[in-house]
Order: sequence, then structure tokens, then C-alpha cells
Amino acid sequence: MRPAARESSSAEIQEWITAMLASWIEVPQAQLDVRRPVVELGIDSIVILSLVGELEEWLGRPIPDDILEEHPTIESIARYLSDAAKSQ
Repeated sequence: MRPAARESSSAEIQEWITAMLASWIEVPQAQLDVRRPVVELGIDSIVILSLVGELEEWLGRPIPDDILEEHPTIESIARYLSDAAKSQ
């Protein structure tokens, strides 16, 4: 059973994503440009899948498999997920 869905602001989601990615690719969090496409960070599909899985767990709700196709940057992912939670 999944925990209740977390309602997080775009800023909170963006902070969580940048912290996770920075930790996984071993760069300072401040070095990640949230407006740069995630695929340009040099991460592979396994890291992307792990990120989506961790994010689903943290938010307590499913995330579309094609999220990076529609929302390629950390900033746009965070905004989309925040807006999607508000509309539910």
C-alpha cells in the first residue's frame, strides 16, 4: 500500500531532485543547472529510472514513464509534478 500522496511545492520538488542527482553523479548541488535538460548531465537510463522510482516513493504517487520527454529539465519536472498534485 502506497502512503498518502505528498503535496509539495515546485521549489521543494526541485530541491529534492537536485539533491538526489548531485549525490548520484557526485557534483555539488549548486553546480546543477535546473534549466538544462537532464539528459545533458551525462546520466544514463538506469539513473533516470532510479530517480523516477525514488521520486514516486517520495511523492507517494506514480509518475509518467515519459516525463523527461515532456518535461526535460529539473525545473519543468518540478513545476509539472507540483501542478499535477494541485489538480488532483
